Formats: sequence, C-alpha cells, structure tokens
Amino acid sequence: GLPISCVSMNWKNIIQDLIDAGMTQSAIGNAIGISQASVSDLLTGKAKSTYYEAGELLVKLHRKVMRRAIRKAA
Repeated sequence: GLPISCVSMNWKNIIQDLIDAGMTQSAIGNAIGISQASVSDLLTGKAKSTYYEAGELLVKLHRKVMRRAIRKAA
C-alpha cells in the first residue's frame, strides 16, 4: 500500500486518544494489523507515516472507540 503522511493525519493524537480510552499499544496494533513497535513509533513520532490500510483502520477504530467513550460519559 501507499504510505499516508502525518501531514494529513495526526497519528500521535489518534493513538493517544485510544490509549486514554483504555487501549494498549498492543491492542491497537492487533486491531489494525501492525506491530506494537510500529504503534509506538507512530506515537513517539519516530515514524511519520503508515500504510493506507493501517491508517484507514486506525481512523475507523478511533471513531468507534471515541463514540463509545462519549456514550459512556453521557
């Protein structure tokens, strides 16, 4: 797949939101098909991009988890 630049997505904020919602780096990686180390690299800025498929899944996972967190808080 083609890499998605962090210029279009702030992977660090997306991953941090998921961690704040109770997910681990390993769980995030498992959900989107990348390693925990790759999740860590995106979180710390060591990696600036990910492949399209993983990026798309990360955005969908973020949307799902954030909706659940909003419902839980209401």
